[in-house]
Amino acid sequence: MKPLTRPHLLAFLFGALLLSTVAALQFWLVLGVFKPSGFIIPSLIGGFTGLISYHLFHKNKIYQKHLEEKNQRLELVLQATGLGFWDWYPKTNQVVYDARWAEMLGYQPDEIEQSLHTWESRVHPDDLQQCYQDIQTHIEGKTEFYSNIHRMLHKDGHWIYILDRGKVVERDAQGEPIRFSGTHSDITALKRIESELQTKTENLEHVNRQLKQLSVTDGLTRLHNRRAFEQRMQEEWQRWKRTSTPFSVLMIDIDFFKNYNDGYGHLAGDECLKKIARQLQKAARRQNDYAARYGGEEFVIILPDDTLDKAYEVAESIRTAIENLQIPHAYSEISKVVTISIGVAQSEFSTDEHYQTLISAADKALYLAKSQGRNRCEKYPLFESMDATQ
Repeated sequence: MKPLTRPHLLAFLFGALLLSTVAALQFWLVLGVFKPSGFIIPSLIGGFTGLISYHLFHKNKIYQKHLEEKNQRLELVLQATGLGFWDWYPKTNQVVYDARWAEMLGYQPDEIEQSLHTWESRVHPDDLQQCYQDIQTHIEGKTEFYSNIHRMLHKDGHWIYILDRGKVVERDAQGEPIRFSGTHSDITALKRIESELQTKTENLEHVNRQLKQLSVTDGLTRLHNRRAFEQRMQEEWQRWKRTSTPFSVLMIDIDFFKNYNDGYGHLAGDECLKKIARQLQKAARRQNDYAARYGGEEFVIILPDDTLDKAYEVAESIRTAIENLQIPHAYSEISKVVTISIGVAQSEFSTDEHYQTLISAADKALYLAKSQGRNRCEKYPLFESMDATQ
C-alpha cells in the first residue's frame, strides 16, 4: 500500500474541516447548541470524502496527461508519415477530414466541404469504380481492411497518387456500417520511382533481347548464324525422334564465289551475299522454315514437315530465283551470272543418334551437285544421281 503524501493529508483535513463546519452550523442553527463530540463522525466522513475526491481528481489528471502525451506522439508519427485522417458516416454521407488530408491536396481545412462529394469529385474518373468496389468488398466483410490506390486531383491541377486505407469501426444492430475510419497517404513519389524502375527494366529487357538476337544473327546477311542453326537443328532432330515427323535440310553453296571475290573485291562480294541471303529468306516463307548462314558462301535452310521430294522442289525454285537475280559474274566458269548449287537431305535417311549425320548427308548431296557441273540440285541418297552419271 502506498504511503499517504502531503497532498493526501491536506485533502483529508480539508474534507474533515469542511464537513465538520457544516455540522457545527447545523447544530447551532437547529438546536442552538455547540457540541464538539458531535463533530467526530462528520469530520471522519468529510476527511475520507476529501481523500477519495483528491484521489479521483489526481487519477483523472494523470490520465489526461497520458492522453495528451499519447496524442503528441501520434501527431509526431502522423507528421513523419504524412498521413491524413478521415471519418465517413455512411448513413449521412458526412466525411470529416483533418487538416493534413486537406493540405495533401493543396487546400486549407476551411476550403473543403466535409462531405463524401469532396473526395468523390476529386478521384480520377477511371479509378472511382474500383474504389467503390474495394469499399463494398470490405463492408461485406470479405477483407479485413479497405485498401486502394487511386489518383486525386490536386488544387494546382495535377494528379497525385493516394494510398487510401480504412476500416469499419462501428456498425448498427443490423450490421450496417455507422462509422468508417481511415487514412490517406500521398505515394506519388513512390509511383514515380516505380515507373522509372519499370522503364529501366523494360529498357534492360529490350537490350537483352537485342543482345540475344545479335548472338544468333549473322552480322552481314542478317540471317540466323551457325550457332542458331545448330540449336534449331537439335530441336528439330528431337522433335523428329519423338513424333517421326520428317524434315529436310538444304545445303547451299555459291558457285565460284572465290573467283567473284577476287575479281570484284570483297565489298562487292559482301553485297552479293546480302542479295542471295534476302532471296533465301523469301524462300523460307513458312513460319517454321529456317534460313541461316553456315559459313563463308554456304547457307542452309531447314524445312520442317517436308519430305525429300517436296524439299527438292523448293531447292529448284531457289536455284532458279537466284539465277534470275542476274547478278553479273564474269569470273564464273559455268555462267555469266551468279548461280548456286544445292544438296537436299531428309531426316528419314539418317539412322544415327545425332543431327550431324543429316547435315553430312546434305553436304554429300551438295558435293555431288558441284561435281556434276554446279548450278543444280541433288538429293540424298545419291544412288539415282550416281547411276545417271555412269
